[in-house]
Amino acid sequence: MRQLSKVDVDRLRRSHRNLWISLVLSIPVILVLSVLIIMAGFNFPLLGPLLGVGVGWLLLIPQRRLLDELGLTRQEAKEILKASR
Repeated sequence: MRQLSKVDVDRLRRSHRNLWISLVLSIPVILVLSVLIIMAGFNFPLLGPLLGVGVGWLLLIPQRRLLDELGLTRQEAKEILKASR
């Protein structure tokens, strides 16, 4: 496992926490938008899931940038976070 400085581990931990907070806050928004789409009469069954995937992808952009900056894969970042607990 790759060693990171304490500052980088803190950045990784903070980014991971922010990602989870964003996810928790965005789920109600996705649900409300899906209901509004249904109520508006759009008959496109994939619109709700596509909306969710799009929002999820957007939420991951800052995390991916940090992982690229630190030169880590997703699996390595998970291991580092797990070890730092």
